[in-house]
Amino acid sequence: MSHSNFNDFQSSLYDDIANMLDEYGWWMVLRSFDLTKKSKYWDDVSKEAIGGPPYLYNDIILKGRRTEQIRGDTEAPQSRQQITNVYKTIFYIQGNIRPKIEDVIMEIRPDLRQLENPPKRIVPYELFDIEHVEAKIEKGLIITKCYCRKMTPNNDETLAGEIPVKYKKIYRGI
Repeated sequence: MSHSNFNDFQSSLYDDIANMLDEYGWWMVLRSFDLTKKSKYWDDVSKEAIGGPPYLYNDIILKGRRTEQIRGDTEAPQSRQQITNVYKTIFYIQGNIRPKIEDVIMEIRPDLRQLENPPKRIVPYELFDIEHVEAKIEKGLIITKCYCRKMTPNNDETLAGEIPVKYKKIYRGI
């Protein structure tokens, strides 16, 4: 495949992702941390957060789509550590949102995902810690790919029950 054909293929792929997100994306929440500001849960004595996240955050509702990817060896993993290293969840997000490593993506209860308008309160269903982010601008559209691992809330009271979320107008392109 020539360089020109590859660029055409890649451009077409991003068009397909943008269309998929428009048509088949569902509501999810990005918990974006401000790593410069400690939260009320931070304990200076123990140097850890107790009962919540260590940093201040904003919960932003947006549309995205999740896929699973297997990376690494093609042999079946033999241990839990190998499973963590091999299987990753990828979220595609479209628009001017800038997720970063250590932010969290929350999938919400399935009955709230497909609403036409974003819900004002959500109940977390599954949580994913962002480990790697790739953003691509193609034909004026911003597509962000977040490589994540599943996580548990670890007694984080900010993830219990209903959570109010902010809706931020998302611009598809630049």
